[in-house]
Amino acid sequence: MLHVRLSEWSGGNWTDKTRIQQRWQARQAIDGAIKERRGLYTFFGDFGSGKTHALAVVCNELREQLIETFYAPMPSILAHLRSLYATKQDSSTFWDRLLDIPVLAIDEVTRINTTDWAREMLFVLVDTRYRRRESHLTLFATNDDPRQSLPTSETFGYLFSRMRQGKVIELRGDMREVVT
Repeated sequence: MLHVRLSEWSGGNWTDKTRIQQRWQARQAIDGAIKERRGLYTFFGDFGSGKTHALAVVCNELREQLIETFYAPMPSILAHLRSLYATKQDSSTFWDRLLDIPVLAIDEVTRINTTDWAREMLFVLVDTRYRRRESHLTLFATNDDPRQSLPTSETFGYLFSRMRQGKVIELRGDMREVVT
């Protein structure tokens, strides 16, 4: 999705007032993330609603400004770390990059195999990015609503509480026909 740009964020041709409002709020959040380049932003909603598109827009716009960004789905991040450990390669460079990079976009953040190791990695990553939110930008995308009551899972309860400390943007409706 390296071609996706802010100028292409139309939000679709909705007639439903709620969806129009959600798209407007998403556009405002995207604009804010690009301008501020710090904080926590969580885009949540249905499959195909534009969450990944929103993350890609922010990353691509900031790359154009020569701001270093990193985008990946959480399962891919964990798989890469596992492969580094399994092959006895040094994972600290990759891990430090995730913690330190100015802009980190994590798609499908709640789609993890909740092993103790995965929970610990997610906790450390989110906690570090949360503590650096005044100088770093972290974007999340998930199908789960972090505004709902906290999950009984300690991992996701902590994650959702951190997400609530930032901007939470809901996206509903299928955007797959609108976004190319």
